[in-house]
Amino acid sequence: METPADGGLDAAPDSWRPPAGAELVATLHFSGAAFTGDLAADGRVHVVYAGDPSEPAPPNAVWHSLYHIANTASGAWGPPQLLPVHNGDSRELTVALVGADASTVWLFSNDFGAPAGVLATACAESCDGDWQTIFEGTGFHELRFLEARRGAEGMLHVVATLALPTADPEVLPEDRIVHFARTADGVWLPAEDVGGVGLHVLYPPVVEVNATGTLWLFWVECAPSTYGCPGRRFERVRDAAGNWSAPYEYPANVRPLGGGHLDPEGGRHLVWPGYLDGDPGTIHHYYLAPALDPPGSITAVPVAQAVWSTIVAGDWNSQVVLVVETGEEGGAEYEAATLGVGPGDSWARGRTLVPRGVWVPPTRWEAYVAPTGTIHLVWLSQWALDSSVGHLCHLASAL
Repeated sequence: METPADGGLDAAPDSWRPPAGAELVATLHFSGAAFTGDLAADGRVHVVYAGDPSEPAPPNAVWHSLYHIANTASGAWGPPQLLPVHNGDSRELTVALVGADASTVWLFSNDFGAPAGVLATACAESCDGDWQTIFEGTGFHELRFLEARRGAEGMLHVVATLALPTADPEVLPEDRIVHFARTADGVWLPAEDVGGVGLHVLYPPVVEVNATGTLWLFWVECAPSTYGCPGRRFERVRDAAGNWSAPYEYPANVRPLGGGHLDPEGGRHLVWPGYLDGDPGTIHHYYLAPALDPPGSITAVPVAQAVWSTIVAGDWNSQVVLVVETGEEGGAEYEAATLGVGPGDSWARGRTLVPRGVWVPPTRWEAYVAPTGTIHLVWLSQWALDSSVGHLCHLASAL
C-alpha cells in the first residue's frame, strides 16, 4: 500500500512509511510522557521512550513501561529493550539519557511514587538494569526539570531542578537547582546547590559540556510569588577542576525558548525562532564570549521561511550546527544550517533533511551531530489521537 500524501495520518500502522531517506525504527503505543535520545561516543544513536510496542493506551494513561532502543555499528536498529521502572507505583517519569560509551546507557528517573521523590540511575545494556539511588528528595514536592550530559574523561553531569512544597496553590513553588557528577570510576560526588533557594525556574535550564570538561548552566528565574513575570536570565560555568563561577546575568531580550550550545573555545550560543520577537522570517542568535567581554549581542539571520523551532545539534568543523523546523501552514520541513563559532560569523543554509508535507508532524524530535559531520534526526510521530499510535523514525544525513 502506498503512503498517503499527508504522510500517513489516515494510514493503518502497518502501511505507514517515513519520508524518503528515513528509517522507521519502531511502531508503538505511547503516552508522550518520556522521549529522549543521545549520540554515543562510538556513533550509535540511543533512544529511550515510555510506551508499549503492542497494547493501546487506556484513556488518560501514563505509561509505566520504559523502552530503550539503539542502532548497531552497521546502522541497523535492534529490538526495543524493556527497562525496569524504578518503583512500579510511579505516576510520572522524567528521563534523561547519556550514551557514556559503546556499551553503557545511563538513565535518570524522577519517581513520583516515592513519598518525596527519588532521583535514580540504571544501566541499560552492560548490566542487569538494577537501579542505583543518587538522591532521595526528602522535603521536596517534585523534580521539575532534569538534564544529563556526558563530560570529558568519562565524567557524567546531572542538573536537577527540585521544587519545594507550597501550601498556597496561587504561589509558584520555590526551586533548587542541584548539580550531581559521577566520575569515570563510578563515584558520585556530593550534590551541589548551584541555583540557590528562593527562586522559581520558568523553563528547563540549558546544560552543555564541551570537550575540555567545562559545563555551562543557563536558567531563567522568577520570584515565587509572581505570576507572569518576564524572568531574569543567569548563567554559571563550572571548570574542569570543579570550580563554579559567580552568577552572570544576561539581558532581558535573550530568549530561553530555543537551543543552547557551549563551543570548544567556551563561547556560549543561544538560538531561538524570530517569531518570538515578532519576526518569523529570522533566526535570532546570541553569542557570549568566554571572557564575558565584550557583552553578548543578538544577530537576526534572515531565512526563506518562518522558523518555528530550533535545536542546536552540536559542533562540527569549528562551526555550530543548528537544525531548524521551518514552513508554513500545512506542514513543516527540517533543515540543517551551520554557524561559525565567533561573533558576527555568517550562517550557511544547509540541505533540507525532511521536506514539507511528506510526514506526520512530530510529537517530539531531537537532533545530534557526529564528529564526521553526519546529522542524526530522531522523531516520534503520533498518527492517531484515539489510539495513541506512534512511529519512531531516524534520518542520517551528511552536512
